[in-house]
Amino acid sequence: MSEKRLTSRPRRLTGFAMIAGAVALGACSMDVDNPTMIQDEDLNTKESIEALAAGVAGDFAEGMIVPGGGGLITAGAMLSDELVHVGTWIGLRGLSDGFSQDDWAESQSRWAEPSQARWVAENAIERLTAVFDELGIDPLSRPEIPSVTMWAGFANKALGDHFCEAVIDGGPSQPYTAFYERAEGHFDNAIQMAGAAGEHDMQLASYAGRAHTRMQLGDWSGAVSDAAHIPTDWVYWIYYNQTAGVSNDMYWWGYLRDETSVWGTPFETLGENLTEPNGGDPRVQYDVAMTDEGTVEDGGDGRRPFYRQRKYRSYSDEIALTKGTEMRLIEAEAALVQGGDFATAVAKINEVRAYHNANGMDLPMVSAASLDEAWTLLMTERGLELWLEGKRLADLRRWATTRGGNIPFAVVREEARGQPASADPVRPVLETDVYQTRGDLCIQISKDEKMSNKNIH
Repeated sequence: MSEKRLTSRPRRLTGFAMIAGAVALGACSMDVDNPTMIQDEDLNTKESIEALAAGVAGDFAEGMIVPGGGGLITAGAMLSDELVHVGTWIGLRGLSDGFSQDDWAESQSRWAEPSQARWVAENAIERLTAVFDELGIDPLSRPEIPSVTMWAGFANKALGDHFCEAVIDGGPSQPYTAFYERAEGHFDNAIQMAGAAGEHDMQLASYAGRAHTRMQLGDWSGAVSDAAHIPTDWVYWIYYNQTAGVSNDMYWWGYLRDETSVWGTPFETLGENLTEPNGGDPRVQYDVAMTDEGTVEDGGDGRRPFYRQRKYRSYSDEIALTKGTEMRLIEAEAALVQGGDFATAVAKINEVRAYHNANGMDLPMVSAASLDEAWTLLMTERGLELWLEGKRLADLRRWATTRGGNIPFAVVREEARGQPASADPVRPVLETDVYQTRGDLCIQISKDEKMSNKNIH
């Protein structure tokens, strides 16, 4: 497999940590007014360049999986159909029940951390450009500006994938698609700059990010054009490393801690149960936690069973940011959307499966006798291929429009109080109830943002 891993050591290198890095690298003089305060312009040095770029990657990694009950990936898994809450955290149970509130404690960091990642990346573009200009360095002779521009694209894309609306730098509320429009512009620039700088993998990642963005904006021809650049065996990873300080907390929330479960989701049946082999798909692996007495272990709520995800089995497991198999499935969906060509769509799905089989899996080839059957195959395949990679929520929201709500997936929602977990209702992901209109399939921006932003009414 052709893989691209981030080789930086990202961990909160913005703010105080990034300033400390700049001091360690370049501040030898003690002639300062206040040794505890570093001025913003002090970061505009040659020595700070690598720290600034690493901080951008680190902030993105953190916002995706670390804060607020597991960051955007965990929140998206809860609100979609990838995982069910079996613990005690209100901010996870609410999303698992199918609704979102802006005043949960987790909502504050879920909005703040990814928003910071976006701002830091966009600010780094301007800052590093100015530093290079000041030093007379060709910005395309080094990878930093193409890199931070690419991360600005992915940060905006992640916000568009997960939030109900867009708010940018204290501005007014906008449709969430404003994030995608912003992402597309950054990817445009990153593609050109990375190509000029000879950063091939960075350029491919930017093409792949733009393919997803254009798909979400309904530009299927553009999405297919971008996807065609990406080989099927190619992967670009989000780097996590417990020692470096940015941990993949899906290992905590979905394996070590009994807060989330594969139980009650479509993937319980679709995936591979390692405890009681069921012949399921090995791309979605889980096991059933057992007590010392040999019974199924309950989650933290004392009633729902704890089926542990096994995709991420350490704090340092990387997460696929984007990959070639994802591009083949974009091409498959485009064939369905643009002309109902289900034969081409099925061929693309089988191309993904053949790739995995060449690398040790044993996935059967699939077929479809109708357009509806092909749609079900496509939606299922994306679920299996991209499980717990932060894509499912955007997929469901897109299909709610393109499929008119015809999404054949159901997940455990809410709790049958006073009854065993087996009585908990299993409902379609778009069903409505007393909380709010289901089908939004998005996370509310935080109440902190709403209260502090005078432009939101």
